Amino acid sequence: MPIPDTGRRVKIAGAIAALAALAACQQPGADRRAAASRASDTRADMMPKPYEPALAAAIAATRPYEVPGRPCLVKVDSWPAITPDQRPRIREIQSDSHWLNRYVRERYGDRLAFTGLDGRGGRYRHVVALTGTERVPPLKLAGRAADVPVVITYDAPWSLREVERRREQAHGMLMRLVPDAQGVGFMESPDGGWILITVYSPGAQPRDDVMARCDALRRAYRLPVLIEFVAGRVTTAEVLAPPAEPAPPRPRSGHEPTHQR
Repeated sequence: MPIPDTGRRVKIAGAIAALAALAACQQPGADRRAAASRASDTRADMMPKPYEPALAAAIAATRPYEVPGRPCLVKVDSWPAITPDQRPRIREIQSDSHWLNRYVRERYGDRLAFTGLDGRGGRYRHVVALTGTERVPPLKLAGRAADVPVVITYDAPWSLREVERRREQAHGMLMRLVPDAQGVGFMESPDGGWILITVYSPGAQPRDDVMARCDALRRAYRLPVLIEFVAGRVTTAEVLAPPAEPAPPRPRSGHEPTHQR
C-alpha cells in the first residue's frame, strides 16, 4: 500500500481555504458596498465644481438683481426708480464729475474696476474701485459736486480691461450656447458688475433651454451673468463681439449700474 502524501493534502486544504475566503469577499453585501462606493465617486465627479472665491462673491452680489430661485434670470426693475426731484441733482453731480472719470481712466486704467456715482442708501458718493492694494492719493470733486465725497476702494476682483479680455475670450462660447442672443454688455457696479445677455423669446418669456446655460455662461465668462428676455429680434450673436477697447460708460442715474456694450 502506498504511503499517503500528507504534504500534498495540506497544500490542497490551504488552497480550498483561500478560495473560500475569496468567495466570502464576493458575497452580495460586499458587491453592494463596492457598487455604492463607485456610484458615490461618480456622483462626486458629476457635481458642479465650486466657483473661485472672487467669482462666487461677485455672483452673490448680483442676487438682488435676480429672480429668487432662478439663477441668472434678471429681475425687472430691480433697482430703485429715480424720482423727478432727484434727476436735476444727479445730472449736476455727473456733469461736474466727468473730469474725474476721465482722470482715473487715464491714470489708473490698468487697475480701474469702477468709477461713478453711487446713490444707494439715499446718499450720494462717487466711488473709484481699483484692483490691488497699493494706495493712491485722495481724490476730490469740485463745483456743484464739491459736497459729494470720493471713496476709493481697493482689491477689486477684476479691472474693466480684464472684463473686456474675458468677454472676447467667451464670445465664441456665447454664440454656441445662446444663438438667439440679441445683445451683450457689462453692467459696471461698485460690487464688481456683471455680464448682461439679452435673448430673444416669444412674448419675452424666460426660456428653460437658455436658463439651463447659466452655469456654463458664468464659467465661460468667469464673471457673473444675468439674462433678460425680449420679444423682438434685433440682431444675431455674430455681431455682438465686444469692442477692442472698453467703451466709455453711458451717464448713470446714481442708482443703476453703468451698462457697457
